[in-house]
Amino acid sequence: MAIENYQQSLMIFQEIGNRHEIARTLNSLSQAYYQCGRVKEGFATAYQATQILQELELPIDSMPYPQWFKSTIKFAQRGKLHLALCFIAGLIAFPFALLTFTTLILWRIIRAFVKRPRQHL
Repeated sequence: MAIENYQQSLMIFQEIGNRHEIARTLNSLSQAYYQCGRVKEGFATAYQATQILQELELPIDSMPYPQWFKSTIKFAQRGKLHLALCFIAGLIAFPFALLTFTTLILWRIIRAFVKRPRQHL
């Protein structure tokens, strides 16, 4: 039902030509697609929203990103040293994030295997 409402809103904003609201509606629509498991449609819709927002050249604060991401972008835009610090932090953080993700996946697989009822032959 939410997807239908977003699609109706999208048609209205397209008729009146409000590109900022088109992008916001596309972003909301993409989230609804993701929540319904329609990942490909969600990705395509989010990509359209991002393209429109980039064309509008809006300030970073009006972008639909989490606050921590906006703060990181602003920090990296201060100069070459700040950009280098963000790059180094990313290089340091990436292995830990990968290790955490891999551990989580393995834990879920092992837990599902252990909890699975055994069938006796």
